[in-house]
Amino acid sequence: MPSSRSPRLLPSLLAAVTLATPALGAAPETPETTRPYLFETVDDVVVRYNRLDVTGVLRGETVPRSFTFSYYAGTTSGDSINLASRCDRLALLAMARPGVFLLEMVHNGSNLSSPSSCRLIRRAALPVP
Repeated sequence: MPSSRSPRLLPSLLAAVTLATPALGAAPETPETTRPYLFETVDDVVVRYNRLDVTGVLRGETVPRSFTFSYYAGTTSGDSINLASRCDRLALLAMARPGVFLLEMVHNGSNLSSPSSCRLIRRAALPVP
């Protein structure tokens, strides 16, 4: 015979699941220019021409967030696409090996001389905060 407490647990469980993944359906945020974003986890990566949408948990936070990093490099679109594809590979590696790597993304806006950048960091290489 089911417990009389069971019906009360279902709404709490549904609320917890709903609150745990708010960023997956949200529109990506525009990152602050030149601020490094250090992703502890990468949950989703979307590649669109010369931009990369990354969803994950930032260092020091507990809820996933989404950001759009744009790539403008030189005068040819090929340069921008190459930069975005390199960062895409690093984001996928961070996604495939959770807990091993951190992904650092820096958005430099439309600055042609210094486009957005990315860096993959082995977790053991960072000093403990």
